[in-house]
Amino acid sequence: MLDSIAEFVQKQGVSSVLGLVGVGLCAFLGFGFVVSQVEPAQPLISGIGMLVLALPAVVGLYLVYGWRGVLAYVGLALFGLMIETAAITTGIPYGSFTYHGALGYRLFGVVPWTLTLAWPPLVLTSAIAARRLHWSWFGTSVIAVLLLVAMDAVLDPGAVALGFWSWTHGGVYYAVPLSNYLGWCFSASVGIYLVYKWLPSLDMRLVAMSGIFSVAFWCGIVLGFGFVLPSLIGCILLSYFGWAFLRRA
Repeated sequence: MLDSIAEFVQKQGVSSVLGLVGVGLCAFLGFGFVVSQVEPAQPLISGIGMLVLALPAVVGLYLVYGWRGVLAYVGLALFGLMIETAAITTGIPYGSFTYHGALGYRLFGVVPWTLTLAWPPLVLTSAIAARRLHWSWFGTSVIAVLLLVAMDAVLDPGAVALGFWSWTHGGVYYAVPLSNYLGWCFSASVGIYLVYKWLPSLDMRLVAMSGIFSVAFWCGIVLGFGFVLPSLIGCILLSYFGWAFLRRA
């Protein structure tokens, strides 16, 4: 058995195997939180979890671009905060919703600080994953936006079920309204544009791991809740990411 494991590691590459282990672990943790009825929705746990998930992206950006890469991450985070603040105060572009206390301290009394860690890795992963298709700039951008919206189709139902936030008038998709995904089409388009403008040659597996691990965690969450469609979308995303990133280059 050990010989078989060693042969598999040699064939796939150590980083690919570690990525697979990380994906499995994150999915297991997400699923376990739900089925064991452990309460993950606490500010300290949420903050530490998002910090750990964001770390590969920040480290990878620093290794490739130095402090310029870190500043690009901060820029994405600030844009995300701006959009979230607009949504909370005006309902545009996502619709009317409310954050609850599980995500920690709210910047300016509106948006939880943990959003600065959560959104940029998803944008970066989508941007890099779309590039693996080697399409035109426009085609790549469209795929990246669709990947990011699909990520939220996994994340949002799980987050609502955990009590991270709630929509004022509910919604047809696991208590999430259509306006949320229309809004994500807008914010994703801007986010992807910023990545391609600020980091035009970014194609690093380590950076993408942050978003992949996040998707795996939330896929485990929705699997635990028995949400069929979000689980299916999550599995499709992870399959694509496996093809794009976890195979030997």
